[in-house]
Amino acid sequence: MEIVLTTQKRRETLCSVPESVAVQSGTQLQARQIATFEDLTRAARGVSFVAGGGAGLDNIEIRSISSTSGNATVGIYLGELPITVSNLYNGAVEPTFFDLAPVEVLRELQGTLFGLSFMGGTLRFISNTPVLDSFGGYSATTLSGMRRDGLYESEETVVNMQLIPGQLALRIGVD
Repeated sequence: MEIVLTTQKRRETLCSVPESVAVQSGTQLQARQIATFEDLTRAARGVSFVAGGGAGLDNIEIRSISSTSGNATVGIYLGELPITVSNLYNGAVEPTFFDLAPVEVLRELQGTLFGLSFMGGTLRFISNTPVLDSFGGYSATTLSGMRRDGLYESEETVVNMQLIPGQLALRIGVD
C-alpha cells in the first residue's frame, strides 16, 4: 500500500519525504481502534501527553518537547487550518477522531511550511474529502459498559452524495 502525504503542502509518497513523519491512515485508525490522543500516542513513536484531567486539558508532547505556559510547542492542524491555542490553561485542542483520512505526525520544526514555530512538531488531522463519482457512506455504533459506570454508547454516520457527477459532491458526517 502506497502512503501519500501532504506534509510539504504537496502530494508525495512517504518514502520521498525528507522528514521524520509518522502517519496513521483512516483505515489504520479504524482497524487499530485509535479514537483518542491517548490511543494515538501508543501508535506514533515520539508522541506523548501529560494527562490534565480530561479532553482539552492534556499537554501534547512530540520529541519530549512541550510547554505548559506561553506559546504552544506542538502545532495542531485540522487540514490546513491551525487550531493551536496558547497554553494559558495548561491544555491543548483535541479534535475528535471522526471521518479522518490520515493523521500526520511531523516530528521536526515546521515554521517554514506552516508559518508558526512549533519546536516539538506538528499534528495534522486531515478529513476525508467528498468523492465526486459515487454515492456511499458508513454508519457505526459502539456500545460498552462497566459495572459501576453504566452503559456508554457512541454513534457516527457519514454520507457521501454526488450532486453533479464528476464535478460536485457533498460529504456529511454526524457524530
